[in-house]
Amino acid sequence: MSKNPQISKAESLEILAANKVTDKVCIIGIRGYYLDSMGKRGENDRNVYDDCIIVISPRRFEAFQANTDPSIYKKGVATMVVGVHRYCKGKHKNRYWALRLVGERVAVTRDGQGASIGVALNIHKGGRRTTGSLGCQTLQPNDWDDFIELVYDEMDFYAQKTSPYVLIDEKDRRAGKFKMPHLENLNNISDEEIDDLLDSVSAIEPQTSDVQQLPAPTVEKPPDSANAPQNATQLPITEDAETADKLDVGGYVEKAQEAAAKATGAIETIQIFKDALDETPRSDSRKSLWSTIGNTLYQTLWAILAFFIGLPVEVWLVVAIVAAIVGVMYLYRQNSLGKIRETARLKFLEIAAIFK
Repeated sequence: MSKNPQISKAESLEILAANKVTDKVCIIGIRGYYLDSMGKRGENDRNVYDDCIIVISPRRFEAFQANTDPSIYKKGVATMVVGVHRYCKGKHKNRYWALRLVGERVAVTRDGQGASIGVALNIHKGGRRTTGSLGCQTLQPNDWDDFIELVYDEMDFYAQKTSPYVLIDEKDRRAGKFKMPHLENLNNISDEEIDDLLDSVSAIEPQTSDVQQLPAPTVEKPPDSANAPQNATQLPITEDAETADKLDVGGYVEKAQEAAAKATGAIETIQIFKDALDETPRSDSRKSLWSTIGNTLYQTLWAILAFFIGLPVEVWLVVAIVAAIVGVMYLYRQNSLGKIRETARLKFLEIAAIFK
C-alpha cells in the first residue's frame, strides 16, 4: 500500500476556486506530483505512479498515488491535456465500473503529432507491472476499490450525475498557477471551435519529438522530499497487456518489450484458467454423484408413494421411465462437459509448461 500524497485540503480548494468549479464532488489530478522523488529528477515520467489524484467533497477528502500519463512513448499515443474535464459513472471496456468522459471526446497531445482530439480516456484501474494506460488516468490496484467506492458514494450522496476532473501540472502548481482551460463537452462545440482549442493546446503543452525513444532506465533515488511515498518503485517500461496488440511497435528494443508484456499477460491468464480448471473436475464429479443419488431416491419414493395410493402400474411405469431418461440425459451432459473441461485443462497445462 502506497503512502498517500501529502497535499492539503485548503490547497485543493484553492485549485477548484481558481477554475470556478463549484460541484459538491470533485476530482483533481496533479501530473508529476512526485517530480523530484520518483524517476528522473525534475521530469514527469511514464509508466510510473508518480502523479496524484484527489477526491474532495464537503464531507470527504482523500488523495491517492496515481498515473495521468500513457505507459509508453510511441508516435500517436495520446496524453490528456491539463484543464477541466468532466466524468460520469460507466464501465471500462464493459468489464468493471469506472469513470468515463462525458461525451467521450477530450483534448490531447499525441507523441510526435501534437495537439489532437482523443476518445474514451477513462479513469480506471492500472496494473502491478505497468500503469496500464494509453492516455487514461489510472490508479494502483491496491487503491482502486477505495477510490471508486469513494467517488460513487459521494456522487450518490449528493445526487451528482457527473464530476469535474481538474488536471494540472506539478510545475504549474509550484508556481501558483492553478487556473486551467475548461475542456468539457467537446461534442457540443463546432469544428472551428475545436481548431481554436487545438491551437491553444499547442501553446500550453510541450511538443514531443518525432524521434520515438524510450527513456534511459532510471534507478529510484533516496526520498528527499516530504511527498516521497514509502514504497516508491520504478516500474519497467512496458505496454499494458490488454492493449499491446493495438500498437505497431518498431525497433528491436520495443519489440522485445512488447513480447515481454504479452508473455507476462499470457502467464497471468493461464494461471487464472489453470486455477479454475483444477477445480472443475471435482465440481463435475460432485454434481454427477449427487444427481445419481437424487435420481435413485426419487425413484424409490415414487414407487412407495404409488404403492400406497394405489396408482395404476401403467401410470407409475411411464412416470418412472420418463424420470429415468431425464436423469440419464443429465448424467450424459455432465460427463460430456467434464471431458471438454478436462481437455481444455490439459491444453492449458501444456501451454503453462512452456512459459515456466
